Amino acid sequence: MKKQDVLRPLPAGAMKFGGFLGDRLISDTLSNMGIVRMPEEDVPYIEKFDFVLGPSEINRAACAMVTFGDHMVFSVTKTTVEPSFEERIEKLLNQDEVQLKITGSPLYEY
Repeated sequence: MKKQDVLRPLPAGAMKFGGFLGDRLISDTLSNMGIVRMPEEDVPYIEKFDFVLGPSEINRAACAMVTFGDHMVFSVTKTTVEPSFEERIEKLLNQDEVQLKITGSPLYEY
């Protein structure tokens, strides 16, 4: 599976429609920043980029991705503790033999 096969762009009309409806109709969010290019003289000093969205009040998960060089970072921000969402994404990527390095942050509770 190629990186570009993970997500296909949506038609512009679908994006406008989804933005109009907001959180009322959409169950989760995925935002793809795409490929980041930097000046060649800066590249040796950059390992990767992170792109993280905050969760909405209604949807339980927000996902974001960004690619730099040979690293694609996919982040998940959630308002729930239950891990089935992340486990399902991991299972799908493993089935397609995508090399993964999974990291996380401590649970934040208010």
